[in-house]
Amino acid sequence: HYIIYRFADRLLNDDQLTKLRDTVINLEDKLRSVEVFDNIKVWFNNKGWASSIAYMNAVNNLILRSHLQPGANASFYGISVINHPMNFTQDQLKDEVLERKGL
Repeated sequence: HYIIYRFADRLLNDDQLTKLRDTVINLEDKLRSVEVFDNIKVWFNNKGWASSIAYMNAVNNLILRSHLQPGANASFYGISVINHPMNFTQDQLKDEVLERKGL
């Protein structure tokens, strides 16, 4: 914002410069208030069909337990996930076989 002030100082009078400075400071405060301070990345192996679900569940449990009251037993809190892959229908199975054979 220093560059903005230097540029504005050449173009504006003192009253306008003060208003601009106040506006920029307010804008900075607003932007900082919506800034995300916690950022989590989940790395997983795409080859495992359940790996993304398992790792996301682990991260969600970490987030949940980090928001507990001090002194709370974290082992009493958690999110359980059950994944039941669906079987192919006959049409889907035929399409899959054709795609794998390259027909």
